[in-house]
Amino acid sequence: MHIVALTGHEAPLLAAIHAQSVEEAWSLDAFSTLLQTPCYGGWLAVIEDQPVGFLLVSQLAPEAEILTFAVRPEWRRQQIGTQLLQHFLATSKDQITTVFLEVDCENQAAIELDQAFDFKRIATRPAYYHHFQKAPTDAWVMQLII
Repeated sequence: MHIVALTGHEAPLLAAIHAQSVEEAWSLDAFSTLLQTPCYGGWLAVIEDQPVGFLLVSQLAPEAEILTFAVRPEWRRQQIGTQLLQHFLATSKDQITTVFLEVDCENQAAIELDQAFDFKRIATRPAYYHHFQKAPTDAWVMQLII
């Protein structure tokens, strides 16, 4: 696997991966707009020329926020998310001292990954995530001090 920086032209690809990964996927226009804004960026994980996941961030030094983070369902539980997060932290360590993210309180795999990197829960956004087949779930706001 290799990880490449987003160049701003990947909006259709990110939208497709996102649609496979979350119930309320972001639109192509949303990704296009974010990728054209200077403080937004991220990385794409590629295996054998196939994009398998991405991490999208907003960076306003000394803080960053992970806006969304997705791995194609068939590639999950193979350390792709771990490697994307490691890459982000390694490449940002000289500019960033604090990282924030929000995670669905019922997304145990994501919570375990966040906790493995020492993210701490600092707040809750009640009924933040909406689902098609069940009641809304809370978002946990997580923080990592580097």
